[in-house]
Amino acid sequence: MVALMTPGVCLRCAKAMAATNDLSARAGERHKGRGLCGPCYSAARRAGTLLDYERTYRPADEVLDDLAVLRIRTPGITYRQAAEQLGMTRDALVQVVVRDRRRRETQQEQSTKERAA
Repeated sequence: MVALMTPGVCLRCAKAMAATNDLSARAGERHKGRGLCGPCYSAARRAGTLLDYERTYRPADEVLDDLAVLRIRTPGITYRQAAEQLGMTRDALVQVVVRDRRRRETQQEQSTKERAA
């Protein structure tokens, strides 16, 4: 996934939130998802209104698929241009591409080892 929520304000109760991975903060004070703190996320899920809040991340596969389409439509597009069209930073896009490349290399190495064994 891309774009882990940074500290901010809950979209529902407007209270300050810590980052999702900030384990020094109590669970209710951390970002839970969709820009909501833990208690608000649970309340919205119970009320059936969770879909009213947009996701704050995009799955990496979705980003890579969109990047592939952009590269076909616009040959020679830069990461900066592509990131702007995808609504993310250049650094976040590069990170998705690098992680995907590493994942594929690891899978290829494992399959080569399995064939050799």
